[in-house]
Amino acid sequence: MASRLNLLVTAVLASSFEFACTGIRLENPLTVQIDSVGRGDGKIPPNVHVHYAANLYQDDGWFISGENPIRAAAPSRTQVMGNWRFDYSRPPGSEISLDDLPWYKIAFRVAHAKMDRDPRVWALVEDLIASACRGDDLDRVAIQPVR
Repeated sequence: MASRLNLLVTAVLASSFEFACTGIRLENPLTVQIDSVGRGDGKIPPNVHVHYAANLYQDDGWFISGENPIRAAAPSRTQVMGNWRFDYSRPPGSEISLDDLPWYKIAFRVAHAKMDRDPRVWALVEDLIASACRGDDLDRVAIQPVR
């Protein structure tokens, strides 16, 4: 699953955001932050030219919790579409299996590891990316809240 995350990071979070989706230039540049835990990740910097930003995070981790909320340093250029919280303390999130991971991959980061494997996370990311690739008006994209 980490390779899937790395692919999305490479494809979606490129600094220029001038990449193509199946040969179509993105009309609505988009950044999607997935359980971002780095220093300063709560702010989309002004030198990152995107129109839309989305944040998917969890705050169930003892030591690792995603940024919430994210903010745009240049709100006139970047609209934050939403900050979606995923809950791993109860079903369906708590039912995600990590049995095949070695202990050192999940020590102190169970919720973070579950988010990496959560089909709800990837369905939302795929919806956002597909909408941006189709040139949908992302102001009007109806994204259902996570349950």
